[in-house]
Amino acid sequence: MACAVEAFAERKFGPGGPFHPGTPGAWTDSPRVRGSAQIHDRAFTGLVRSLVLCSTWARSDAFLRAAVKFWRWLPEAAPSERAFLEAFYLWIYTPRAHEDGTVGKIIEDVLAFPYQPSTEAIQRSIDAFVAHDTAGRLAQIAAPTLVLAGELDMITPPRYGRVVADGIPGARFEVLAGEAHQPFQEAPGLFNATVDSFWREVEARG
Repeated sequence: MACAVEAFAERKFGPGGPFHPGTPGAWTDSPRVRGSAQIHDRAFTGLVRSLVLCSTWARSDAFLRAAVKFWRWLPEAAPSERAFLEAFYLWIYTPRAHEDGTVGKIIEDVLAFPYQPSTEAIQRSIDAFVAHDTAGRLAQIAAPTLVLAGELDMITPPRYGRVVADGIPGARFEVLAGEAHQPFQEAPGLFNATVDSFWREVEARG
């Protein structure tokens, strides 16, 4: 279990991870913000019983690299912040969320946020996204692992999640029908029930 937590911590705190000072970010002093997170201590390591990964990938392929080029270009080319969000969220949310007004509300909330990232900050975050590569470390994860993917996810489609699950010994892979990149946001009931069922099985194994 300790090896699994250490592998997870390496993914988060190592080069390219969200808590590594060298990972680009949207803040004025991104290295300080990124580096302010504290890595898990040994007490926490002993408490971790399982791992749930959602909308994940191990290594960028040609499709993802091509998509990233588009996302990188988008904030420069879009005529407004609203147009940028409308185009980008096509990749994030289900047709259902666009149709029922959920995406429109999210866009309004984002536009109302007073601290908007610069185009350069968005592009630096995208660069870190495409540089992500954990394929060689997946086999180190020993914790019971559930990998979830949204059936309609265009950013990290199910085939990416399958690669991750296949690389982790004993991992379970599930596709959430009709969901996209943010099932925990769009369908929290389904997401929580799926994760809770997995956790109960892990607990029952002892």
